[in-house]
Amino acid sequence: MANPIPFKGTIAALSICCSGLLLFNWPLLDIPSHRAGLSTFLFLFVVWLVLIFLLYAYARKESQNNTTDDPHDTDGT
Repeated sequence: MANPIPFKGTIAALSICCSGLLLFNWPLLDIPSHRAGLSTFLFLFVVWLVLIFLLYAYARKESQNNTTDDPHDTDGT
């Protein structure tokens, strides 16, 4: 059966990447820099860790979805 939302995975990956771009951009990086350097380090590390985990979860879900029967498989096996 075809996926009813053909670009669902693409939208998820794109939103994770855009979130990373926004979180590592000037306005949000400037907020923790007004305090000590430790808060900036923690902000960067936590955001980086969350983005890596989200990309891992997305890739794992996509790999599980791709192991099922592929409707585009023309090999015939």
